[in-house]
Amino acid sequence: MLWFPTTRALLRWPRSLSLRREPLDRWTLAWLTTFLGLTALYEGDYERSGALARESLTIYRELRDKRGISLCHIDLGFIELARGNHDPAATLLEESLRVLRGSEDKFCLAYGFFGLAAVAAARAEPGRAARLWGARRPYARRSASIPFRIGSSKRTTTKAG
Repeated sequence: MLWFPTTRALLRWPRSLSLRREPLDRWTLAWLTTFLGLTALYEGDYERSGALARESLTIYRELRDKRGISLCHIDLGFIELARGNHDPAATLLEESLRVLRGSEDKFCLAYGFFGLAAVAAARAEPGRAARLWGARRPYARRSASIPFRIGSSKRTTTKAG
């Protein structure tokens, strides 16, 4: 099961969001903006993706939504990773885990550790990458698929767990 909406559905979101931006409640606006940002990330549009993630982050902070805040940090971390900026990526991904300290949010915890493992792999630290990959397993068993490839219009996933 994929957690990320299909491309066909995503193509309708920008128009829907532009038509209904004001009447939406703040959480729905943040959620839609988050996924529009992910769409831009997968398409390789890092500027747009970052802007949308920061917009969502602002709303999630207003709402004190820890999961949303964590997801935005994860998204921003993956943007930095895709740009080859390993240190900022690691900082953002570590912050995503700090936000969730004491949480049972298995998806975000797995996704955060997955991101840190990807940073370690990009830094050519295979031992650390393997440990971080292993750290996500207890959380990944019950979460959905995790996106694997960034910067490509083709969505590739790896089954969590």
